[in-house]
Amino acid sequence: RLGVAVVYAVDGTLGPPANTTNDQFSLPDSFSVYHDSHGNLITIAKPPAAAAQPKVPGQNNQNTNAVVPVIAFGAITPFTFTSHNELVKLRYSLSSTTSVTASYLGEQGWSDQNGNNGDFVPTNFTPGAAYNGAYPVGPTTVLKNPFGYGDEWEIDNEPIFQGEFRTSIKNDSILARYYHAAIIRDQSNGGQFATQMSPMWNVLLYGTTSTGAALNGRDQFGQYYQAQETSGWAFASNEEDKLSGYSFEYDHPLGNTGSLLTFSADTNHTEGHDYNPFGTEATATVPLGSTQDVTTYLLRGQFQLTERLSATLAYYLSDFRAHFGYGQFATPTATSGATLAFGDQNFWHNDERLGLQYRASRDLSLRLAAGTAVAPPYLAILSTPAKPAFVCGIVGDTLSPACPSGVSNGTAAVASTTGAGVVPETSIGFDLGGDFRLPHDASTVFTMDLYFENLYNQFVKTTFLNGSATLPTVPAGTGAAGNPAVAGGTFPFYTNSNGNLSRSRYEGIEFGLNRAPVVGFGYVAQGALLRGFALGVPPGGYPGKPGIVNGVNFTDQSVSNQAIPYAQGYGEINYRTPSNALFLLGATYYGNNNDFDIPAAWFFNGTLRFPIHDRYTTFQISVDNLFNTDGDQFPLNFAGTQVPFQGGQFYATTLKNYGPRQFRFQVSHSFGR
Repeated sequence: RLGVAVVYAVDGTLGPPANTTNDQFSLPDSFSVYHDSHGNLITIAKPPAAAAQPKVPGQNNQNTNAVVPVIAFGAITPFTFTSHNELVKLRYSLSSTTSVTASYLGEQGWSDQNGNNGDFVPTNFTPGAAYNGAYPVGPTTVLKNPFGYGDEWEIDNEPIFQGEFRTSIKNDSILARYYHAAIIRDQSNGGQFATQMSPMWNVLLYGTTSTGAALNGRDQFGQYYQAQETSGWAFASNEEDKLSGYSFEYDHPLGNTGSLLTFSADTNHTEGHDYNPFGTEATATVPLGSTQDVTTYLLRGQFQLTERLSATLAYYLSDFRAHFGYGQFATPTATSGATLAFGDQNFWHNDERLGLQYRASRDLSLRLAAGTAVAPPYLAILSTPAKPAFVCGIVGDTLSPACPSGVSNGTAAVASTTGAGVVPETSIGFDLGGDFRLPHDASTVFTMDLYFENLYNQFVKTTFLNGSATLPTVPAGTGAAGNPAVAGGTFPFYTNSNGNLSRSRYEGIEFGLNRAPVVGFGYVAQGALLRGFALGVPPGGYPGKPGIVNGVNFTDQSVSNQAIPYAQGYGEINYRTPSNALFLLGATYYGNNNDFDIPAAWFFNGTLRFPIHDRYTTFQISVDNLFNTDGDQFPLNFAGTQVPFQGGQFYATTLKNYGPRQFRFQVSHSFGR
């Protein structure tokens, strides 16, 4: 009567040792200080501020011509990551038709975000004239870390609880379920003002000091220099989200015809809270008290119309209700003056679905599906705070917004509006497909699908030119301790706004050939041609979203952080033996416009499994990225495949990394026969 499942898993990496001297690292911000081995202060020549660097049109990041007067070796910050996962599931059968199930699924994660946020930056090592060290002057690549040597960690806890009851009344089935889930996530680097000194780091310094003296690796005593981060403005962001819900389903078969009627109802309640613990609720990304309720009713019929033709008809009625808070900033330099307002968004939506399946023969099946769908705006969109205009891109100012694409730092004013006016996404889509089993080989099946979908009001955050704005001069330290003075004047005025695209389209073809015998030679050949793009883009495009181009596949610079490749594929050969041994070699293909910003590439994987006692005990070795393609540990700025944006220009991207070759080892044993 009682069934039990228990799982515990740990996954993570310790990262490199903290005081290695075999990696290079570009020097961090002005919060870092350096001493020689006897404690004497070393004042280094700082890199020029980002605002002083020339900017390539259409490129958001500092460009590759940036000069670095000092290079440090061995200043490696840790990037530890650890994830603990648990599953406990109990099922008790009250009778042959009635059971109760309870389960817990948990995840607790911890990571040091210093190294996790690092990347490689092409740069130009340009020390003063006195330098004569071993590290060569000129173009180079350094590991840049935005958090320097200080603490920057993330703690994550995500418990999920579920209870379920199943029973039958004659031929009818009933399912009732309760569920509760939460996300508790804290990110911080030490407090409102980080006053505790971080650990000392051994470094080799190459370059020149601020007075022009040479730094040739070790200090004058033949020892390492010491690097340390001093006090500075801390970063903190906490998130607490809760989801609770109930669902009920009733299934009623129509005699012995193979047809089935289903009624179900599902309702869930979300409480969102995303905030800085040192701020107020008016400055929170999602203020306390923001909630979202979703209720969906479903009436579905699955009908066996003839011996070979079946149909599914479904009707969904959805009720969405959101109550959300959003900050209204009186001035951009005084967060304490922000006020908290609340808004509501309520609407109903009807959706219909149709599915047809025709079994022409034992070896051929055809299918057709069509339907509509809806997705409401999530709380982080609705709760976007309204901020007045402020000069963008001011280095060292915690309140200065980022500049729009192609706009130089300090040359424009940017404001933000709330997302309360964003409307839900809606869609209508079609799919036509089929499966064909080869007559001479019952283990081999060919499958293919064509799909087409129009998506209306897709969520997007844009920045548009909104005239000009005259701003006063802001004295130093007005918004937060250490903030620089900001000169006033009249600036071009841009507005950040959450909104909706007029229309997007997703279409493609998917196909595959799969041979999967219980014993013997098998293979997989799968492929897809994909398109996901915007239609009706206005003549000036969507400012701040250069990747949204009429008829061009979405990139990670457009509506989301994910690019849609034009082609994808997977191929595999495998062989299974009666003794449960397995050999497998596979390859995944990513076409152009992929998430890694690399040209089209193949990534190979393999598995070897063999019995070590009998067929019930096996040892398995698996390898991912067999040939170490794109195997760097850190991204490389400005080296990715360029993507097009408005006006025939291109956007300089970051070469992201698939990751280095990984091996996994597994021993499995099945008890009993």
